[in-house]
Amino acid sequence: MTPIPPTALDGTHMTAKTTTHRAAADSADTTDTAIALAERELFWKPRHVRPCPLLEHVPFVFWLVATVRPHLTATVNLTTGVAHFAACQATERLIPEARCLGFHAGDAVPGDLLAYNAGTYADLSQLACAGPGQAAQQAGAGQVDLLLVEGTPTRDTLMAIRDHWLDRMSPAGVIVLPGGQPGDAMPGARPDGDGDGDPLADLRGTYPHVTFDHGGGCTVLLVGSQPAPALARLADDTGHTPGVASMHRMFARLGCDLGRSLRLDTAEARAETLQAEVATLSETVARLRRAQDDALALTARLQAEARDHAASEDRLKEAHEAHLEDLHAEVAFGHERIAELRRELEAGGGAGGDAEAEIVALRRQMAEGFALREARLAEMAEQADADRQAALDSRADLAGRFRELEHLTRLLEERDATIADLTGQLHSKDRAIDDIRAGMDRDDGQTAEHLVTLRMDLDARTQQLSQMMQERIAQTRRMATLEARIVDIRHTRDSHAHRIRQLLDSSSWKLSAPVRGIGRIVGKGRRP
Repeated sequence: MTPIPPTALDGTHMTAKTTTHRAAADSADTTDTAIALAERELFWKPRHVRPCPLLEHVPFVFWLVATVRPHLTATVNLTTGVAHFAACQATERLIPEARCLGFHAGDAVPGDLLAYNAGTYADLSQLACAGPGQAAQQAGAGQVDLLLVEGTPTRDTLMAIRDHWLDRMSPAGVIVLPGGQPGDAMPGARPDGDGDGDPLADLRGTYPHVTFDHGGGCTVLLVGSQPAPALARLADDTGHTPGVASMHRMFARLGCDLGRSLRLDTAEARAETLQAEVATLSETVARLRRAQDDALALTARLQAEARDHAASEDRLKEAHEAHLEDLHAEVAFGHERIAELRRELEAGGGAGGDAEAEIVALRRQMAEGFALREARLAEMAEQADADRQAALDSRADLAGRFRELEHLTRLLEERDATIADLTGQLHSKDRAIDDIRAGMDRDDGQTAEHLVTLRMDLDARTQQLSQMMQERIAQTRRMATLEARIVDIRHTRDSHAHRIRQLLDSSSWKLSAPVRGIGRIVGKGRRP
């Protein structure tokens, strides 16, 4: 029979077995963590993205909901709803029977948040108005698994958490606060010895916590007595082992990508707005330029009409002067003819009747000529007055058109300056978008490389775990063989003991006892 190895009896083998189990468990924990980082909810795309102090920590909120599995999540200092609706999104997918409560510190919950909540998470989320201290009264003792502080926490918020929320937290309770990087002064914190000091420092000094530096910082307080193991490992790791450091890097990278995506979307939206404004202004400028062209054409036409009126007035004046000259000439001729006829009348004597008749006819002809000339001159004067008034009206209209033209010119210059400014802003936004995209491309490359490294590490650890499991199976088989051999040895020992007892109890053994005694005496006597 093969001898039993000493390690099977002195406990060394059991120690080795325990160590192997512990190593396998640690490897399994690390592998689970890597799987959680590589294949789970970290890569979900949030539905509700707005500027928020916790925006770049939304991937961690997803992971936290999947890790803690909260049945009641509360959000205080509700602002844009990013953290609250991220928790709702994860809860809807992972724990549909759970509830989420959001509390806005103002007089009324913003309408856009109410509308989004009613249209997306009406079955699991409720929004209400309450300050941090009042909101705690709406949750039962020991019922809240996850408390999110969405807005930057003030001293009053921190004191409300310390004084009113801690007894509302469950054994697995977790509190997430934006900001709170080591060395940062929290809003409203008082110097040591003044009042209650820094409530956040008190909370940190009392409970295990995790701090993230990216995205403005984030503090995670493990206030429950039974935190989730994965979260407890994060809080217990003060030396940042490679696995935990990888988790921090992954949270930071995904969060920063989310922040950059929002900035990119905002920049693109602003660029689209600027493009629309430029297009609108361009249309306005085109319309103003058309109006300017029309005003210039009308001005040119009015100027031509003014010149025509001036020329017509000059022609009328010349015609009037010509008529006056003709009239003067005719009058002079009539006077000369009358004087000549008078001389003939005085010289002829008998022919006076004909001369008088001719004189009367000449006077009548001169009177008719005068009347005709006066009528013509009156008509010409009336026409001249009308042309003069039209010229004055044209000049007034021309002056108004000149003023309108100057106004249009100023508007065009202002619009051109605005377009130039908007075009400059648009170019700046385009450069910013290009920079953000370039940064995202670089980070995507680094993320891909990190994922490849993480998966290689996962494969290596999986292979290591497989080897450990094979070793464990081999050791289990060996232990089974050893235990079977122990059973066989014990059975043989019991069989021998039974045979010895039978021999000792037999009558032949008892009858031969005196002989064996004599033999022992004789034997002693034979010894030298």
